[in-house]
Amino acid sequence: MILLIFTLLTVIFLFKKAIKRVFFNVTVHYIAPFASTHFQNSHILRGGIFLMQNLQKVVQHNLKGSLKATLAMHDKLLQFVHLGSESYINKSTFKVLIYQKALAKAAVFLLFFANLSTSVAGNEIKPTVEMGSCTCERQLLYNNDFESGNASGWTTGIVGQSGTASVYIYTGGPTGRYAALNYTDNNSTTGDYFMEQKWNNVIPGRTYIFSADIARHAGTRAYIRAEFYNSANQLLSQSADQYATTQFPTFVPFSLNLVAPAGASYVRIVGFANQTALKMDNVKLVTCFEPVISFTNLKDASICVGGNASFTAVLSDPSVTVTYQWQNSTNNGTTWSNISGATSSSFTTPSLNTTTLYRVIATPTITGCSSATSNILTVSVNTVEICGNNIDDDCDGFIDGADTDCGSLNNIFLCNDAMYMLRANPANNAQSLIERLTITAGVPTLTNLFTVNNKLNALAYFNGYLYAMDNNSTTLYRIDALGTIVNLGAVGGLPTPNVQWSGATIDRNGNYYIIEGTVSPNFRMYKIALLPGGTYTATQITGSGTNGSINIPNNPGDIALDETGVMYSFIQAGGASTASSGLYTINLTTGATTKIGTQSFAGATMGSLFASGDGKLYSYGTISDPSFNQNKFYEINKTTGAVTQLSTTGTSVTTSDGCSCPW
Repeated sequence: MILLIFTLLTVIFLFKKAIKRVFFNVTVHYIAPFASTHFQNSHILRGGIFLMQNLQKVVQHNLKGSLKATLAMHDKLLQFVHLGSESYINKSTFKVLIYQKALAKAAVFLLFFANLSTSVAGNEIKPTVEMGSCTCERQLLYNNDFESGNASGWTTGIVGQSGTASVYIYTGGPTGRYAALNYTDNNSTTGDYFMEQKWNNVIPGRTYIFSADIARHAGTRAYIRAEFYNSANQLLSQSADQYATTQFPTFVPFSLNLVAPAGASYVRIVGFANQTALKMDNVKLVTCFEPVISFTNLKDASICVGGNASFTAVLSDPSVTVTYQWQNSTNNGTTWSNISGATSSSFTTPSLNTTTLYRVIATPTITGCSSATSNILTVSVNTVEICGNNIDDDCDGFIDGADTDCGSLNNIFLCNDAMYMLRANPANNAQSLIERLTITAGVPTLTNLFTVNNKLNALAYFNGYLYAMDNNSTTLYRIDALGTIVNLGAVGGLPTPNVQWSGATIDRNGNYYIIEGTVSPNFRMYKIALLPGGTYTATQITGSGTNGSINIPNNPGDIALDETGVMYSFIQAGGASTASSGLYTINLTTGATTKIGTQSFAGATMGSLFASGDGKLYSYGTISDPSFNQNKFYEINKTTGAVTQLSTTGTSVTTSDGCSCPW
């Protein structure tokens, strides 16, 4: 005897924001034959609800028994009727997906199981429900509803017969227009006409929801399916053929959940017809995804007082449709403000008198997808002449030595692609040699300029002068081309005592970056604005290491900014950190570090780095001396981190530092 029992499961969902799709994994133990399952929403699924997975396929795949399923759609009820020949369905699981344009913030769903057998002791229903949501859906097919009035985006062909496949667009489909794959002259019983569309950039392992409304003319051979291929155009898997079982004007919807197999590169959606016509509408390939939005071309700009700069945002994935909002900050990025009317990919700043920061936010037009924010763009307003580059940098009408910012050209270092180096005097370690480096056709030439009676490090060039730190204190010095050294005093905000400076560089705005070279974890980096006159104060660029240090495994040797504004450092090898040695980049805002390439060195140190005007990166040091004696020049590949020796200086030193013009 079979008793009629109703089991009710109430599931309450509270959503913080509207979502597009909810799915339930339902596990059922011991359902008797001819059991009915009702899935009902008590109050919000009124109209426009769609079953997103064909339960018949789910049942055949997951449930025991020879089962079929039919779907009755009502205003508030989805009903699945299971018809089976076996006595019981044992520990089976199926998935139900419900879709509507926007679910309410709270919903109550009622799950009914009816006609349950209790004729066997212990038989029971144990339904479990898991909820998942998607806030960022994307429909991938072009012209999927044919409302364009044509079949653009779709191509046609034939298999196993002659003739020409034709597609006609008519009205009277579920969403208005529909496409009909023509069967004229299609008299073969073995071949098919087809229409297809492909979507590239499939992600293996991702779920794609394939759905459509289909019908046919007279005849039975009209169907549609999805096929996954690899980059070599080899078929990896395909969905079950979805046959049009009803004649026009009755369209039947279907929906399949397809998981892209390993190695999949693209999916082909293809409809076939033979001795009939396939009629289809609302063909969709939907996936839940968060688009990766990044910007490929946004860089800092430098202008004169009263000038402006222009930017154009280019997305790494141009297929993602977004809206733009440009923002600016006048307090070094502490707060940001939307710029009224700046809502396109291109933006031109107003006339600027002070350095200003900008960024752009790109938001996908797909509801629920996350926005992306570009890197910070610094528009530097030059108020000081850069001496020796033959450019009126501050737009006051005077160039180089004619500008009072530069004074007389006979006591300044010219910015003419020359590079400068500081080395400990081999004859007197308390002195520093100041030298000019030129590299022509890969051959370095080192010219001694003068010797200063100070043990210096952290050499950098700006506005006609060299700047350096006392090697073991917070004292800053300025050196002119005649060898005159000026004590600019102690820099505030720097750590004391037991400090040792390893390297330095300066950007075009006169920001002097210095980095510690003591034992880890004290590789802290600071920025000092070299404004004319007054006192100098350092601001730490806080990294993720101890005490805000830059997270690097060993002594950084030196740092250098290239012409694109990227900071490089060559990390010294030693002991356990040998494998981590090599070329790194350092983010000027966050202090984050990234190793370039896989090169590593035993006994390597680069006391000097030089970013040349032609975009190359040179260094002075060694890659093979465990005692770190420096006497060789190298060129470093900024892409791979590979090091190529150029020459040797003969006499070795234990301390060096290099610099070049601030690009």
